[in-house]
Amino acid sequence: MKRLLRSKAVQGLLAALTAAWLRLLIRTLRWRYEGEAAARALIEAPEGAIVLFWHGRIAAGVACRPVLGQKPRRAMISLSRDGEFIAMAARAVGFPAIRGSMSKGGASVLRQAVEALRAGEIVLITPDGPRGPNQTLPLGPVQLARISGAPVLLVGLATRPALRFRSWDEAAVPLPFARAAGVAVGPFRVGRRTDEAGLEAVRADWQARMREAQGRAEAMLAGAA
Repeated sequence: MKRLLRSKAVQGLLAALTAAWLRLLIRTLRWRYEGEAAARALIEAPEGAIVLFWHGRIAAGVACRPVLGQKPRRAMISLSRDGEFIAMAARAVGFPAIRGSMSKGGASVLRQAVEALRAGEIVLITPDGPRGPNQTLPLGPVQLARISGAPVLLVGLATRPALRFRSWDEAAVPLPFARAAGVAVGPFRVGRRTDEAGLEAVRADWQARMREAQGRAEAMLAGAA
């Protein structure tokens, strides 16, 4: 069964279906935003930027594409076979992929990300992907920010109603016409001379801020805000 699901024909079909679903979400989700001014300032600036959101909110992250306007963008997507159809679908809706992760792909992934950022593109990363732990931020994105000098936006995303899965990332896939909330925090920068202890402090701070932003987005839809 796994061999069948990972065949080129099946992967192509899955990509087409996923892309169609994402296009429907892009057109129909009803968004509320917090921190939109900071996000828009980054989008309108000529320099590139890093956007981080949790892996379980990939569908919502793609669905808020209209916020990016005409800003060039890339999405970091794992090298796994399952990631192949996701990369194909993302490309179909305007998110060309950088294949790999900050932990796998090494120098090539880092080089591609830095080149994209220096070319003025947005690079979207789900830092806890592709295997978790859920909502845990590794050092990779912080190191990328230090090397590239690019600003970083931390984003929480929530949708209701949504299909929710008992997966490691607690994935939530929005339903068409769902309510959606996006909370943007930042931008933040990492100095080029930041030492290892400083990087760890930034990592812990960003992780806490991302979890808080995610909770805030969920609360906005629950009526608790």
